[in-house]
Amino acid sequence: MKLRLRTLGLTGLLAGTLHAQVTVEVAFDQDSYLPHEACLAEVRITNFSGRTLRLSAEPTWLDLVVESTEGYIVAKQAEVPSAEPLEIPSAARGKRFVNLAPCFNLTRPGRYRVTATVRLPEWGSEVTSRPAHFVIMNGVPLWEQLVGVPGPADQPPEVRRYALLQTNDRKRLALYARISDENEQRVYRVFPLGNLLSFGRPDAQVDRQARLHVLFQTGSRQHTYYCIAPSGEVLLRQVYQMTSVRPRLRPGEEGEIKVVGGFRLKSAYDIPPPEPEKPLRDAPPASAPEPAVSEPPAVPTPPPAPSPAP
Repeated sequence: MKLRLRTLGLTGLLAGTLHAQVTVEVAFDQDSYLPHEACLAEVRITNFSGRTLRLSAEPTWLDLVVESTEGYIVAKQAEVPSAEPLEIPSAARGKRFVNLAPCFNLTRPGRYRVTATVRLPEWGSEVTSRPAHFVIMNGVPLWEQLVGVPGPADQPPEVRRYALLQTNDRKRLALYARISDENEQRVYRVFPLGNLLSFGRPDAQVDRQARLHVLFQTGSRQHTYYCIAPSGEVLLRQVYQMTSVRPRLRPGEEGEIKVVGGFRLKSAYDIPPPEPEKPLRDAPPASAPEPAVSEPPAVPTPPPAPSPAP
């Protein structure tokens, strides 16, 4: 009995020592998300064990549990995908990013908490993080349109439902785009477009190729423009500055849509990034001065002949 107690005490001491040497925490880049939005959890592992931690590419060493603050465990839809092996030297920190949206059913609005458990097979132990919290909330619909996607002539066209949503997180308005099928049974993508001014209303139009164009005001004189494919891929992202004329969307004669008014501000924020400006061509070398042409010496004018005597 005493031997068993000593063994249990030693195991508890080692576990406590391990928790002091290796710590795990979970963090998020924002406080709230929309249903089906990418919910990226950052699992941070800090190692002060004096040895290098080696974690395999298979995510068997990482276990994530998502719970609602209402008391139920969120159903798991898929396993955490594999990634590159992770090696964490002593006195260093390693990170693993996991998108919770495809792994858990996070479609019900509410407050959630996530805990991460890291298994250390070399040491026969595991370390669990403190809970990290986030919120799933619905956005306010601002605009919506059904559109058919061009496809093969012998097949019925696919239908997309484009929607613009507004969120208010800590008194900060944001504009979101959501692309789904007609009945919203399949959501292709939900993602933020940027901050939105309270007095600004976005302008949205769909071109002949079923691409969504959005122009909205993000500053006192600044507008952001997006062109989005039916798959949810961002084809264009540009910034325009207001001049005496406000930027706006204008349909063309061939079904295209473009921004008119204002002027474009090129930056690394653009998609695709702008091409680097071509350097100015070197000035041609100065031509050698032409040799001076020597003028012939002036010929003295002969004095006038004396007039004859009378």
